[in-house]
Amino acid sequence: MTSLHYRAAPGRPALMARVLAVFDGPSGPTADVEVDEVVRGRTRVGTRWVSLADLHPMEA
Repeated sequence: MTSLHYRAAPGRPALMARVLAVFDGPSGPTADVEVDEVVRGRTRVGTRWVSLADLHPMEA
């Protein structure tokens, strides 16, 4: 489990993400993650590729 902070969208709140895989992607180190997001009042789990630079340790 890790915290996902998009560098390109600094005003967006951090999301909790589960790292499924880490690999060398087309633009450098990349992670395949599952993210819990609230869409229209419901929690939805989605998968996506993100830069490792956008992932940070969970804050206690």
